[in-house]
Order: sequence, then structure tokens, then C-alpha cells
Amino acid sequence: MRTIKEAEKLTGITSQNIRYYERQRLLSPQRNNENAYREYSEEDIKRLKLIRLFRSLDMPIGDIRRLFDGEDTLEDTIQLQMRRLQTEREKLAAALEFLGLIKEDQLADMNVDAYLHAVSYTHLTLPTTSR
Repeated sequence: MRTIKEAEKLTGITSQNIRYYERQRLLSPQRNNENAYREYSEEDIKRLKLIRLFRSLDMPIGDIRRLFDGEDTLEDTIQLQMRRLQTEREKLAAALEFLGLIKEDQLADMNVDAYLHAVSYTHLTLPTTSR
């Protein structure tokens, strides 16, 4: 059994985040009967490393919890996250393209309403400026 400090060193996760993951029901370490300190098993350490891996891939905590609780399979969880990341990639690519188009405008000449409309609906069309 390991202390929270040892768990922190072994996993690279701060003790504050470890406690947060406990509150989110991602793990439940045993408590020492004498002093009520948390005691982390090797399984807890492995779970913390999995949490770190999944969080580094921007996986939501709720998805990780459902995976750990057996409500979702690893394959389904990964597929869902891949779809999310693909959507985010497309959104970022459109935003980068749009920024490249509007950077040529002067702030005073920018038709903000037209840009907001374009961002909301297409992400790809550059409105004309009002000069």
C-alpha cells in the first residue's frame, strides 16, 4: 500500500488531482484504520495512470467513469473520443483558415456582424468589409 505522496510520485498526478478524481468516483483507496490516511494499492496506481493517459487525450471524466464502471467498453469509449477529436480538428482547421482570411482587414474597417454570422454558420466564407 502506498501513501498519497508515493502515488503522486509514481503517477505524475498531483495529490490535489488525485483527491479530485476520488471525489469524481474514479477511484476509492482504502483508509488506514489507525489514522484514516488514504492507502493506494497497485490497482489504484494503475487506475491513476490510466486516468492520466485518458485525460491527456482530453477524454471527459464522465466517459472515464463509465468505462471504469463497466457501463461502456474501451472500444466504444475510444471511438467516441476519436469522433470528438475529429470534430474539434475540423473546427480548429476552419478557425485557422478564417483567421487567415480576416487578418488582412483593419480593425476599424471590420464588419464584425458579418464575421460573426460567417463564424456561426460556415466558418469558411469571408464577408466583404464595409469601407
